Amino acid sequence: MHYEWASVGRMTRVVNALSAASQATRDELLEAGLRLLMKLPASAAFGHLTAQRIAGEAGRTTGAFFHQWPTLEAYLQDFVAYVLRPELSVNLQQTSDEISRLLREGGGFTDAVIEAASDVPERTARDPQTVIELLMANRALHDPEFRSRVTPHYGTLDDGAAPIFEALMTLVGRQPRPPFTAQTIAAIYSAVAQGLSLRAALTPGFYPDRTYGWVVLALVPLLTRTPDDDRDASSWVSDLPLRLQGSGNGEPAERIARPDSPDLP
Repeated sequence: MHYEWASVGRMTRVVNALSAASQATRDELLEAGLRLLMKLPASAAFGHLTAQRIAGEAGRTTGAFFHQWPTLEAYLQDFVAYVLRPELSVNLQQTSDEISRLLREGGGFTDAVIEAASDVPERTARDPQTVIELLMANRALHDPEFRSRVTPHYGTLDDGAAPIFEALMTLVGRQPRPPFTAQTIAAIYSAVAQGLSLRAALTPGFYPDRTYGWVVLALVPLLTRTPDDDRDASSWVSDLPLRLQGSGNGEPAERIARPDSPDLP
């Protein structure tokens, strides 16, 4: 009997050791994947685009492909310029047109923005420009030369979006609050939409339906001002009535404690 218990004990230790080794291997492979993702070679960001696959999708031959571009990298340069054309930024124009329609029908500006913006995150997630920008951002982190080639396209995009925001600002009698411009305002709202779209795609229903419209409206006082307001963004933020909660005697808190801090009251 003693021998049997000893055998069971040894077997248990072996099983535990194998389980630990398996978990260690799993963890190492997961960590390796993370490292590879963070240092992904620049060329791999568009690795699924091959000359053969592109040619097949277009119903052409690879010979036709290389007749147009000597290398895949040359194709990618033109591809980025093609996708980032202002006329393909239909999401913003569609939202602006919807706001204008609702206003013509007698709706208020606030309600029009909220309604028109309600599906912006979903539309943004399916926008080809959003998909391409995710790939470009990954590559740009590791390829300064690629980043320098992409930058001018964003200037064109921002310039294309600026008139839309200028028209919307005129509707409510506002103008950009320094240091913001119509171009940076357009870029900020686009970035917010993309950020919301990523999380909404991963966890549908996480955000309230009208979140983007609310955020758009909440940012209006920061990004824009009325003609009689000479404050820049820094001064406007300084005037916000936000204060640290005091200790009860009117004095401000000296620090913000962590939730797990042992000296929390």
